[in-house]
Amino acid sequence: MLRNTPPTRQSRLCLYQINPRWRAIALALVMGMGSVSLIGGYTLPTQAQTTSLSTLTVQDAVGDQVYVNNQRARVGSQVRPGQTLRTENALMGFEFNTGAVGRLGRNAEMGFDRTCFQLKRGRMLVSGPVVGCTPTAQISTRNATYFLSVGADGREELQVLEGEVSVTSRRRPGVVLINLQEGQDLRLSPQGEVVTVNRLPRSDYDRLLRDDLLSKFDRALPRLVVVRDRYVVLYPGTPFPLGVATVQVTTPGSEQSIHPIDLQRAKNLARQTGERINGGLGRYQAEAAMHGPAAESPFRVNNDGTVTFTFKGGPPGFVTPTVESEIKVNPTNWTIEVLYNGPIR
Repeated sequence: MLRNTPPTRQSRLCLYQINPRWRAIALALVMGMGSVSLIGGYTLPTQAQTTSLSTLTVQDAVGDQVYVNNQRARVGSQVRPGQTLRTENALMGFEFNTGAVGRLGRNAEMGFDRTCFQLKRGRMLVSGPVVGCTPTAQISTRNATYFLSVGADGREELQVLEGEVSVTSRRRPGVVLINLQEGQDLRLSPQGEVVTVNRLPRSDYDRLLRDDLLSKFDRALPRLVVVRDRYVVLYPGTPFPLGVATVQVTTPGSEQSIHPIDLQRAKNLARQTGERINGGLGRYQAEAAMHGPAAESPFRVNNDGTVTFTFKGGPPGFVTPTVESEIKVNPTNWTIEVLYNGPIR
């Protein structure tokens, strides 16, 4: 008769040795239970955003040589996991379903799956909560603005304008390379090893602020106000070299106003709520105004400080909308209330 006896230490060791999956799980548990020693004394940041990437929407194009799966991309085009974005002598701007904004430089290529975007070559500006990947590294953040590039020689660079990012190795899963702070520059070898970590001199930071990915787009970067605030901390006594719109957004008849950054977040939350309650992105798409600048979206700032978005939508690619949604967002605690969702009224 068989007895249900616990495995001996020797049998557990044997099982661990012959099953790589157990080995990976054990490593993950160990990494999760304790702190990790990093280069230069850096510490691991708080948990980065983990929202699954399900779509991105093309917002801007500077030039017409912008492509999705080798087809000419249009403003408003939605891109799905597994598809590839590519530029030649042009720039492309887009928004992830997480609310983060990305801008792809000239002669660049990027794909994405549900776990991260994947910069394959070229230069990119990222702002907001999204997980990114290069051939050798994964970049995770709760909220940051940074430049990322993959050179023709395989070298990779990362410059953080504001916020904090955690860089882990893709070739050695679970190994944290560094926790990079705002105002720092990181360079990786083609093998994914840290080559240099430097504090950005003000001249280099100013050069990044004049980069085409910031200066050539009509649409202002949503977190540019945050970049400015961190700049004056990093380089005290130095005026910020770019003009930043900080005017509060109001609506007629309301005594309240809202900061443009809060309005952008509220718009994204309202749109994502509409997508969720209407069956997901495979069945529903909000009108174009909910994918563009927040100040141009159909919103109303209420007297209690909440913001109500009333927008239309329908099946992906719709011409005539079939659904109307009225969704209220509270910027104080970011709660959401669906006031109406149904046929066009």
